[in-house]
Amino acid sequence: MGNLQEGDNVSWTYSGDPSSDDRNAVRFLTQDTDTNRQLATNEEIDWVITQEMNVYMAAASMLQTIINRQAGIGSKKVGDLSITFDFASAEKRVGVLKARGQASYQVPTAGGIGVADKQTLEGDSDWPKPFFKREQFDHNGPSIDSEES
Repeated sequence: MGNLQEGDNVSWTYSGDPSSDDRNAVRFLTQDTDTNRQLATNEEIDWVITQEMNVYMAAASMLQTIINRQAGIGSKKVGDLSITFDFASAEKRVGVLKARGQASYQVPTAGGIGVADKQTLEGDSDWPKPFFKREQFDHNGPSIDSEES
């Protein structure tokens, strides 16, 4: 499927606002934003989004699919000299590399390390309680080192 054909039983939409949802973000990142040059269906993009960890990886995967689908080869012949090059794919490969580079940048996060986070978790009845806690083994009885009189 180069461009979607009339009569294809698929959908294609783009709102013009990449921040509105993941599908529009992937369309923006892949530059599949021209209704007259539709490169991927909503269904394809939605599926790719479920397979990747974020919209950048989904865009990179979608670009790779588009490259494979539309490997347009250009050629030029002057006399006996002939040059063949895939301009569109080379340009899109740069987009794939850029998208994958952005996708691999992840900021690690951790929950429950601040006092407010811990209090919120402790108040959640669905939160699994830890098996241990601070001062769990403290006791108020006589210490082992104390001398009995």
